[in-house]
Amino acid sequence: MPKFQLHVSGLNMLSKCGIQFERRYINGEKVPPGVSLVMGTAVHKAVAADLTEKITAGKLLPSEQVQDIARDALAAEWQKGVVLEEDYAALGEKKAEAVAVDTAVSLAELHHEEAAPGLQPTHVERPWVLDIEGLPVQLAGTIDVQEGLRSIRDTKTSKKSPAADVADTSLQLTTYCLAVRQHDGAVPEKAGLDFLVHTKVPKLVQIESRRTDADFPHMLERVYQASRMIEAGLFMPASLDDWYCSPRWCGFHPTCKYARRLVSVAVGSEK
Repeated sequence: MPKFQLHVSGLNMLSKCGIQFERRYINGEKVPPGVSLVMGTAVHKAVAADLTEKITAGKLLPSEQVQDIARDALAAEWQKGVVLEEDYAALGEKKAEAVAVDTAVSLAELHHEEAAPGLQPTHVERPWVLDIEGLPVQLAGTIDVQEGLRSIRDTKTSKKSPAADVADTSLQLTTYCLAVRQHDGAVPEKAGLDFLVHTKVPKLVQIESRRTDADFPHMLERVYQASRMIEAGLFMPASLDDWYCSPRWCGFHPTCKYARRLVSVAVGSEK
């Protein structure tokens, strides 16, 4: 029987809401992604194609081709189904799709012009799997961009600029560095996040950090604890006051028996 593969996204989800994790990764339930996630997927596909070309041909793709890849990827993802978040629902589906296309194209172009020229990738979208001694789970993931042992990088799309310490506290970067150490023999010199921020004028924010062997034990303890929870089949719901326990941030919220429903109560009415 194959081992359960625990990705860092699942590890983070389990720490926030065990019920969301159970429904998504144990029961296999899926809900359509929101507009932000669809845009992120389209941008990632354009970035991956651009940097793959740099590896194979020694140069980036033409700008117009990068934009076309982002545009086509957005359209393809949109056809699969999408949930309009509050901001986009007010626009209507057609207008929301047009805004999403424009945003994805502009962010892909931003990466092409400002981030990609300075990168020397050796791997793009590199999948990895690690066996954890004594556990029935494997740790797994995909590194967006690797520059040999020089650095690993993850591309993010965001509506606002990130906190200055976001790379230092990233569990994702820690797991990626561990994977590189195990597969390539050493921890990469740097671990970075490339944020493509879709403000009125899109901007690139690059934040770098470092990892050493001392950073791995606390992350592995989280994996050990997650494995125990998965084996026991015991999953706790998020607290009612957690910001992510809402229809905006959780697609399972409308059908979750643990979620709070807003009910109107008449106050001071006479019998």
